[in-house]
Amino acid sequence: MKKEHLVAYFDEAAASRDAWKRRNWYYHWNVERLLQFLVPAWETVLEMGSGTGDLLAALKPKRGVGLDLSERMTAVAKAKYPQMEWITGDAENLKIGEQFDWVVMSDLVGFLDDIEQAFSNLNRVTHPRSKVVITHYNYLWEPVLRLAELLHLKEKQPLQNWLSPKDIENMLY
Repeated sequence: MKKEHLVAYFDEAAASRDAWKRRNWYYHWNVERLLQFLVPAWETVLEMGSGTGDLLAALKPKRGVGLDLSERMTAVAKAKYPQMEWITGDAENLKIGEQFDWVVMSDLVGFLDDIEQAFSNLNRVTHPRSKVVITHYNYLWEPVLRLAELLHLKEKQPLQNWLSPKDIENMLY
């Protein structure tokens, strides 16, 4: 999907994103709990693909910066969590010069055109002790998720790239 179409999709989805997340709370709750377990509070955290900001806020960072491709998603996050910094930008063309203890990429990898470039950009925002956490649901769920979209039980999303955990590990290596 072309970048401008992806931006338009997320800009349009921004107004209803939180309602869909509440409707499908169990998935988002589990991702949040997992990341709260992995990422200690009061660390510096960059979330790439931050959406409306709930996940980053739940991590209770000392300094939290959210990056999202959509200006409208960023605006919603700024309104909800003004104590954090929210940047409209692209993980594939990263302009951040600050280093973080943790970088979170939750449900982002599938939307990237150039995953290798986005991973390469992690060098700009990490230091030797930084940790990167990537979450993404298994592609075996795709038929169930598409059915849920058809039944209006889940927000419709564009098709995504699918990588196995080994593929992601190899690209990061």
